[in-house]
Amino acid sequence: MNLDPQILYPMFTLFCFTHLVMGYMLFLRVSGVKKGEIDPKYFKTYDIPVNLPNKTKQVARHYANLMEIPVLFYIICVVVAFKGEPSSLVLSLAWAFVGLRIIHGIIHMTSNKIVFRLVFFAASLVANFVLWQQALFN
Repeated sequence: MNLDPQILYPMFTLFCFTHLVMGYMLFLRVSGVKKGEIDPKYFKTYDIPVNLPNKTKQVARHYANLMEIPVLFYIICVVVAFKGEPSSLVLSLAWAFVGLRIIHGIIHMTSNKIVFRLVFFAASLVANFVLWQQALFN
């Protein structure tokens, strides 16, 4: 078995972006508590009524989103890594997925324009689907 590291680079890039988003979320939460905008008791169980600032909600929702569909991306990348040398199409699809997810995230955490977000989200789903198809059946 010849593990090819090329597919690990887009995985690592998305991993780093996920950690940046997590850090930003933590920053917003701590800032919100310090400013008195968020009751720190909220973070014990996340079930007391609290009116979180919109930016904090957006970033937290995006972080949760990075724990959903990207899991399928990570799985197929591991499969590709163990299959051997990935095709240029598979690598391009992996990088496209990562790029689209990062753009989606930037939109989600800034302007939050739903139509633009949807376009990049849908495009990332297509890239991930085709990546799976190419990785498994070609």
